[in-house]
Amino acid sequence: MGSESIDVIGMARHTKKYIEVVIARKYVHNFRLQKVFKPAILKRMHDSKHKWWSRSDEDRDTITKCAEWMNEEADKRN
Repeated sequence: MGSESIDVIGMARHTKKYIEVVIARKYVHNFRLQKVFKPAILKRMHDSKHKWWSRSDEDRDTITKCAEWMNEEADKRN
């Protein structure tokens, strides 16, 4: 099986600031491609040590295939 952990950006519970964390993939469901418009998230992505995706068609296709695969794997676990 592929990556068991994924990098995510989300809002912290108590500070209401966006944070970047690594979580187990099993806790995330319904993987999908979604455009990001919020300046705070875009800044967090820009400042990250990780490579986030660009707006290219190639990256879009890669993300879509990856999301489909991760959803299939999640369905197998359920």
